[in-house]
Amino acid sequence: ISGLDEEFFEFSPLENVSIPPAESREFEVAYIPPDSGSHHAAIRIGNNDDGTRELHFYGDVLIPGLHITPVSVDMGVVLIDQSRTRQVSFSNTGSRTLSINSIELVDIAADAGEFSIGDWGDFDTPVFFPIVFEPGDYKSLFLRYDHLSLGSKQSSLVVTSDDSNHIETTVPIFALAARGDEICQIALDPTIVDFGVLSPGSSENQEV
Repeated sequence: ISGLDEEFFEFSPLENVSIPPAESREFEVAYIPPDSGSHHAAIRIGNNDDGTRELHFYGDVLIPGLHITPVSVDMGVVLIDQSRTRQVSFSNTGSRTLSINSIELVDIAADAGEFSIGDWGDFDTPVFFPIVFEPGDYKSLFLRYDHLSLGSKQSSLVVTSDDSNHIETTVPIFALAARGDEICQIALDPTIVDFGVLSPGSSENQEV
């Protein structure tokens, strides 16, 4: 066996095999691939017909592909006694069934209980696992931050799946809890600067 992927194929060489007219002989080739990828190898068969024949072997490994959007979640500024909701989407970009086995919110101690996760916005019903995706399937879950204390807040969404490239994926989550009088807001005046029609070589100054 020869080729870039010859280590993934096994074949017992045959020597001095005679095949009478109208008869045939069989041999076995084993494909033992790694976790993913497409593979190719070949064998050369010397014979007394045309000298040499090549027999090519091809193999593909079907794998799931977990894709999460966005890769981090920013809740922005949340005022006291308010909440903010953001959507997180999961999809299977691979070639076989994907299973998400768990999705867990991991809070730092000071922010425990301020973040929650819900299925289609229902934060009272637990999300059941595993969540199974056929190739091309997608699903959205929702994250909510409830303002319980002031300051910068942080949590993480930890997702485990049977995607060998993403067995555990972490999605950082951020929020800033503030009082209304602590919010800084920039104002521009004017909001549009129009220099009008100028002659070549002339200039015009405007104040903003």
